[in-house]
Amino acid sequence: MLIKHISFRWWSMEILTTEEFRKHPGAVLANLLRGHSFLLIENDVPVAQLLFLERKEANASPMATSELWHQQLQSCRTIFDDAALARILGLTQRTFILLNTKNLCPDLVQARLEKLSKAVLQQRCLWTPRRILRWWKTPNFELQNASPVDYLARPWRPEDDRSKQVFSLIRREFLLSDETAEVDGWPE
Repeated sequence: MLIKHISFRWWSMEILTTEEFRKHPGAVLANLLRGHSFLLIENDVPVAQLLFLERKEANASPMATSELWHQQLQSCRTIFDDAALARILGLTQRTFILLNTKNLCPDLVQARLEKLSKAVLQQRCLWTPRRILRWWKTPNFELQNASPVDYLARPWRPEDDRSKQVFSLIRREFLLSDETAEVDGWPE
């Protein structure tokens, strides 16, 4: 199997053609289980990203995770519609609906939702829900002229540079406000 490796400061990924994937699905799966990530390409065009999802801890309660997922989801739904929320969480709308109806939440999506709900909570100290939604949908030159919703629509992790850029903008707004004080639990 011929795999090219690309890496940047904040992530590392293997490039895999769809033809190689069809020929060696077992080898790809074995590498995924070892923690590798793949960018699947066809005719030099990226078509999918294959990521290893960490397993939940054995002592984690599925019900507690489910309750937390729904609490944070409801908090964010007061601002965003399902389409925008799915984009921010890095999901298709169909996958978002499926996860919601089946009461499932992968760890990475849960981490994204937790980060988003904390940021929205901070914004609620400053603005109305309408103003918060407008902020998320307005292009920002610090985000390469993309809106925060569009900027986070690409795959992100709560600790990566892409998400830190968006959440630092929210933090700056929060800290510049005369009406607020430092609050515990701020998403760094």
